[in-house]
Amino acid sequence: MFTPSEARSLTRIGLVRVVGLLVALVTASLAFGLTAPTSAQAAVASAPMFGVQFHGVWGNYTDATRAQVLDTLKANGAKTVRIDVSWRMLEPDAPGVFNSWGLATVDKAITMAASRGLKPLVTLWMTPKWATGSDNERLAPTSATALNALTDVSKRLAVRYNGKVDAWEVWNEPNNADFMPGADPVVYAKVLAAASKGFKAGSPATPVVFAGTSYVDDEWIGKALAAGAAGKYDVMGVHPYMAVADLAPDLADDGTMWRMNHLPNLINVMGKYGEAKKPIWFTEFGWSVHPTPAGTANWARGVTPAQATDYLNRTVALVKAKYPTVARVYWYKDRADSADVNNTGYGLVLPNGKPTPTLTAAKAIFAAPVAPVKPAAPASLTVTATSKATVATARWTAPTNATVTGYTVQLRRVDRPSTATTQVAATTLTTNFTVVKGGTYQVAVAATNAAGSGAYKVSAPFTVR
Repeated sequence: MFTPSEARSLTRIGLVRVVGLLVALVTASLAFGLTAPTSAQAAVASAPMFGVQFHGVWGNYTDATRAQVLDTLKANGAKTVRIDVSWRMLEPDAPGVFNSWGLATVDKAITMAASRGLKPLVTLWMTPKWATGSDNERLAPTSATALNALTDVSKRLAVRYNGKVDAWEVWNEPNNADFMPGADPVVYAKVLAAASKGFKAGSPATPVVFAGTSYVDDEWIGKALAAGAAGKYDVMGVHPYMAVADLAPDLADDGTMWRMNHLPNLINVMGKYGEAKKPIWFTEFGWSVHPTPAGTANWARGVTPAQATDYLNRTVALVKAKYPTVARVYWYKDRADSADVNNTGYGLVLPNGKPTPTLTAAKAIFAAPVAPVKPAAPASLTVTATSKATVATARWTAPTNATVTGYTVQLRRVDRPSTATTQVAATTLTTNFTVVKGGTYQVAVAATNAAGSGAYKVSAPFTVR
């Protein structure tokens, strides 16, 4: 909002007279007729990529502050930054002619981010006066000449930054008249088509992002797709702020665009054009840390630092649980340095370069999950019983390669096929089975954990005598 707005173990035992005892490793349990326990390997949901809005081309930035902010973001887990770039700043005087100062400033912001391994998502917007005849740089280009010029500058930028810019976003919140006067979805469809044509001509493999809309405005996006925007983008952008700005992100959808959980409606709209599986990026989201006096407008309500951190954590948890196509999330914004309490409250980097509590927590929140390792087969397995016993006792030793949360133990009667299965706690390394004289049996034990079942340790058949 630029303003506040991924072998078998053998044991042969005779009961009454021990016929023999042998334990050896097995490589398979097929002869035992076993299948693995039904617990499949647990899916490890990855957090979306963490990004931050970086206003690195703004006039209040110096090379020193750019470096300071980017270093702080990188040190605290950011993987990508969103850089807003003004077309008007690049070509203020005439089409096809880059302004040296404007181009140098954009070069610095992009290069400094990319050199730190922060993937630049660049938002191109703001129209030169020569393209519209208006002093309002947020007015979208509409004439054929202006749209052709947009295609041209998009192509030249894509060529210049090929391999450096990670994605191109076309405009910012075009559904909001504050950012695109008229907020006409038909106009935006033409802008997107023109810019996308240029970006793809200059760097075909670089994704084009549909402008993040103010809130989850599925209706407006649907109109833009119907007007020709469908097929002209690779990633759907959206700004899923909560309209009552201090509300939690995981509140149920209330049927309006004001909730993050309105995303299924957007995905359904995309699905009408065969685009439901396209990635979605939150090119802005966040909460502003500041007091909320009585009478504060809903959009301007603030949260505490603890709430902001909690809401970030809950956003990531929500995305992991419900929205697998949401691949990136960009917190708005970089620096907490504005005189406006609402605007500065969104910032993650303090004026002295130190991270806010929310940014400090982000590294852990977005940390890649460590996939659990399946346990190996138990290191040993013995089955014993005393003379005339009707109970056989299985004992095993725990595998050492992974954490164990329990054991699946099976007793199969070989001469009269039947199987009894018992689940045993991780701390228990023995269990008893009822057996009958004349019966021939086998025992198998497998360790389990969150990754699923390990290999079975299987005893040799033994007959009760």
